[in-house]
Amino acid sequence: KDTVGAIEDAEMTVSLKPHLTQMWQLLGSLHYQAHNLSDAIEALRSANKNEPENPDFMVQLGEFLRQDNKASEAITILEQAAELSPKDAKVWTNLGVACQQEKRIADAKIAYEKALTLNPKSAATVSKLTAIAVEAEEWESALQYFGKALEIEPNLAEAHSNLGSTLQGLG
Repeated sequence: KDTVGAIEDAEMTVSLKPHLTQMWQLLGSLHYQAHNLSDAIEALRSANKNEPENPDFMVQLGEFLRQDNKASEAITILEQAAELSPKDAKVWTNLGVACQQEKRIADAKIAYEKALTLNPKSAATVSKLTAIAVEAEEWESALQYFGKALEIEPNLAEAHSNLGSTLQGLG
């Protein structure tokens, strides 16, 4: 009930003051929490329209689009965000996820590697690179990524569970 009331309040606010970009972002987040992805996307589109050079809005919009199976459109938005904020690891990680969803594996790998360069302690990013290597049956690369992931986060369950398939692939 609280979310519904907050959505109503935010919608009233943006109807009266559509230039309040942060309110559009809040509205998008509220719709997302209410599992209404299409309205969340539309609210973020309005935020992005009001502030077209705000990479934070682009990242959030890109993620919502990707979750709505519009990864191709998400990639376009996230590439713009990467141009505006080339040192933001989150931008590159989200771009990698969208590229991977679109089966653009080489582009996903480039984006993940860029993210890892910017945030070398991200076990999640290393894990994404590992998944790409395993899928491509690049066992030696996968093994190196597993080692790095476990070095960063020794109890990373995903790395431990996938390590067996990599070792099996290596014989």
